[in-house]
Amino acid sequence: MINSVGCFSIVIESVPQKIAEYITEILNIPTIGIGAGPKTDGQILVWHDMLGLFSDFSPKFTKRYANLRNDIVSALNVYKKEVGERSFPGKEHIYKMKQVEWDKFREKYNIPKLPSQQKTEKPRKKVVIIGAGSMGCLMASQIVGKHYPESKYDFDLHVLSSWEEHVNRINNEGLKVVMLDGSTKNYKVKASTSPEEIIKDGPADIVFIMVKSPQTKVASEKARILLGDHPFRNNEQVVVTMQNGLGNFEILHQCLSSNVVNGYEPRILQGVTNHGGAIVDAGKVRHTGLGKSIIHGNTGHAHVELIQNLFRNSNFPIEISQDLDEVIWNKLVVNAAINPLTALMQVTNGELAMSTEGQLMIERIVEETVSVAKARGININYNDSLKNTKEVLQKTSQNRSSMLQDLQRGVRTEIDAINGSIVEWGEKLGIDVTWNKRLVDLLKEPSSRAKSMFRITPKEFFPN
Repeated sequence: MINSVGCFSIVIESVPQKIAEYITEILNIPTIGIGAGPKTDGQILVWHDMLGLFSDFSPKFTKRYANLRNDIVSALNVYKKEVGERSFPGKEHIYKMKQVEWDKFREKYNIPKLPSQQKTEKPRKKVVIIGAGSMGCLMASQIVGKHYPESKYDFDLHVLSSWEEHVNRINNEGLKVVMLDGSTKNYKVKASTSPEEIIKDGPADIVFIMVKSPQTKVASEKARILLGDHPFRNNEQVVVTMQNGLGNFEILHQCLSSNVVNGYEPRILQGVTNHGGAIVDAGKVRHTGLGKSIIHGNTGHAHVELIQNLFRNSNFPIEISQDLDEVIWNKLVVNAAINPLTALMQVTNGELAMSTEGQLMIERIVEETVSVAKARGININYNDSLKNTKEVLQKTSQNRSSMLQDLQRGVRTEIDAINGSIVEWGEKLGIDVTWNKRLVDLLKEPSSRAKSMFRITPKEFFPN
């Protein structure tokens, strides 16, 4: 028999079951079948086939126990992307070494400094965030809290705010940010109440407008000062508005156009963010929800590349989109549905998500807003917009909307720039905007009522 010459087992592949059964019976060594039926002593399959790594061909005798190809390919693509961007390995994946130990190691083995460890001066770009509210501070913490080893620039960050106590606390004690996991981090940020002070050593290269829409005109005047005497002559100098609602871009453009000389056009980009945040106290903010941030622009332009470098690998990543109207109106739908309802009902985003009547009102407001957008020729649809709004509610469930915070402080809200702009366009285009108009009317009632922290129940503006 074949075992007498050293064979300890035999694989029977792609043979009829009866033959495999006969061979198994006459041999006194184990038989292992692959496509030979169930009567062999054991079975074997190629794991690429049984786990679905190949989608084009599967042998007759193979049973597929999983379809892992798409998951594996997707995972490998993400891995490749993160390695290419150098976001992996991150800090949590690295074995660290104390500097004193590294110095002793270098000294013992006479190791010179690596070129990457030798300090080289890079051009510095000045970044100013006008508006040190929760979102301005969150953005500032992510810019100042990262390094730029692969960038050809270093960045010098300033925040500009009229809240003197806030500015002093940030300068003296650092900017404290309560993270999503409840931990508190402290960031060294330069804050000021004076744009003239910030530009003593040169004008700003990037100016972010992060104020509420009622303050846009004042912010645009400060931006004029920050840009210096020859704005936009440098092809990287840019102003970016990350504000809620409509009309902010137009106000900025009108103001900054009057400051442009020798035919240079104002370089203003619009953006949106769905991160959630709240002011805790002077010098302290809370990050209450993750979101996506998008800026309209054309990749390849110097000022867009500068912005991409600024946010690369940060916890406040920025996507660049060329479809401005879709970006702005997608965010407008979310703001219009969430902000005024949370403000009037005095609830967090998560509490609004749990309200049956609140959900019905969200559906009506989204429907009206999408109808206005479509009438303007903007490519958004109801189902996607409603889904996006609900996802934002879930991701920012702990958030108290900016409109709710404004209402409780008794200050002017952004209702005109958000729902008010929808009403204005709806009436121009003959679109029914009853729900948006009702929200505008309620939130524009006397501020004394707002200061009393009133709470409107859904039934007060929910028709029978």
